[in-house]
Amino acid sequence: MTSPALLVRAAGLELGDCVPWGTPPSSRVPGIYIVSTAEDPAEAVGWAEAPVSSERTAAWLAACPRMSLAGSSPTPETLAAHLARWWLPVSVLYIGLTTQPLRSRVVQYYKTPLGAEKPHAGGNWIQTLAPNVLDACWVHLAELVDGEPSAVKERVEEAEEAALGSFLADGERVRPPGHPEPDLPLPFANLQIIRKGSKSTRQHAITWRQA
Repeated sequence: MTSPALLVRAAGLELGDCVPWGTPPSSRVPGIYIVSTAEDPAEAVGWAEAPVSSERTAAWLAACPRMSLAGSSPTPETLAAHLARWWLPVSVLYIGLTTQPLRSRVVQYYKTPLGAEKPHAGGNWIQTLAPNVLDACWVHLAELVDGEPSAVKERVEEAEEAALGSFLADGERVRPPGHPEPDLPLPFANLQIIRKGSKSTRQHAITWRQA
């Protein structure tokens, strides 16, 4: 099964530091980062059931009162149940890239308020997890330490594409029956993948903006 170690290897990089959720990493170079339920980078198995919190979805709705789910206004409970449909029983919850220093981008991921679009809107789904689950997660880092500065963006994007592609191949095997998009079993908190210039986006039917 997919693990942070295998994903980093698929990306052609080497594992670096691993920090608890909420802790700024020390790395000041570009690379990829993987949020996992496990400290052990070889661990692939995660929670069997989605630990999405209706209290956290209520906070998201409070921040974005005009949120729409398939054209209707959701309740905290219906939003939590909807998000849970994309859960996979694996340890990896999110795969991200950055051409900035890893430290800067990961801190942005932590600190972007639920419902906000900047500086890192990619953190909204993961922040709907129960706090006791999210606070027990880990962030695994893989640095891009060589290559010409002009090629950093391309190299990092290639690494993320390879890691997500590896995840998809395994996600097709472990996805539960009734998964909303069996052909796009991304990590829970990833909403899209770019492959060879073509973007595939999760059709989650949620639209939101802050009030």
